[in-house]
Formats: sequence, structure tokens, C-alpha cells
Amino acid sequence: MKYCKSKQAGFTLIEMAVVLVVLGILIGGAIKGKDILQKAKVNNLASDFQFYSGLYYQYKDQNGYLASSLIDSAIEGDGTIWALFRQAGLMPKSAIDGSSDNTNPVHSFDDEFTYTHAPAEGAVFDQAYICAENVVLSAAREVDLKLDDGLAKSGNIRISTEDEVYPTTAEALAAETSLCQRL
Repeated sequence: MKYCKSKQAGFTLIEMAVVLVVLGILIGGAIKGKDILQKAKVNNLASDFQFYSGLYYQYKDQNGYLASSLIDSAIEGDGTIWALFRQAGLMPKSAIDGSSDNTNPVHSFDDEFTYTHAPAEGAVFDQAYICAENVVLSAAREVDLKLDDGLAKSGNIRISTEDEVYPTTAEALAAETSLCQRL
């Protein structure tokens, strides 16, 4: 009788281990990449707050008065401080984001900055302020820690919710809020 050696089909243990290691590296890289992207957005948002706050006072240095003193008399409507900054040459008319004079600038979380000149009762601040609209709460907390006291309802940077502290659950931190800075 003749015995035939059959070829065994399948993968060796070493081949499977190599595949698992490669998959682990790819998944780890994707997760780390997401974290890096989030940190970049937070850093850009913090830089934007510093930039626009600086423009507010640079306008005063350049013109002798705050831009907010012209809002009521010169130009009507929301977002007009951005027009004053652009008209003064302090803020570019961007071809990238299509900004016209009265367009609110866009932040790194793909929504607008807004400006409030004369806050109503119960507003985030009792004086002029800017807000980045629809920012993920976890990012808002990181910006607050980076630029201010890290507390939700005190200091120069605040969130526009009724909560006195930042939430701690993953679900709550994924919600969006307005992050505001006093000028």
C-alpha cells in the first residue's frame, strides 16, 4: 500500500500571531490618530479664543475705542464685530472659509464664533463676550483648563449650560455646548 501525504490546509500559529499583531498595530494607530486630531482641534480652538480676544483690544489700541462702542450706532445685526475687525485690516477676508465682512468666523469644530455685545439677564457673562458654538463638552473642558480655571461656570471662559461643573460621564462629555470667553 502507498500512503499519500496530504497537504494540510490552513494557517500556522505563527502566521496567525503575525496577522493579529499587525491588526493590533493598525487599530492602535487609528485610535491614537483620533486622539491626535482631537488635541489639534482643542489647540486650534484655544488659539482662536486668544486671537479674537487679542483683536478686540488691538482694535482699541489702533482706533482709540473698543469696537463694541460702534456696534449699536454703526452696524446692525449679529456678528458685526467681525466686520469691524475685517474693515480695520485686523482679520483677513478669507478665501478659504468664504468670509464676507459680516460672516462669523468658523472654529475647528466646524461651527461659528458668535459675539454678544449687550448681554441679556441670565447670560453667560454680564459684559461683551464671544462664543464658539457647538463644541463637544470634553473639548470645552480641555480649552477651559488650558486657558482659564477649568471650572464650568467661573472665570473668563465658561460653558453656556446650567451645570456648575463639567460632567464626568462619557455620554455627557460627548454632548455639545457653547464655550464662551469674556472680553
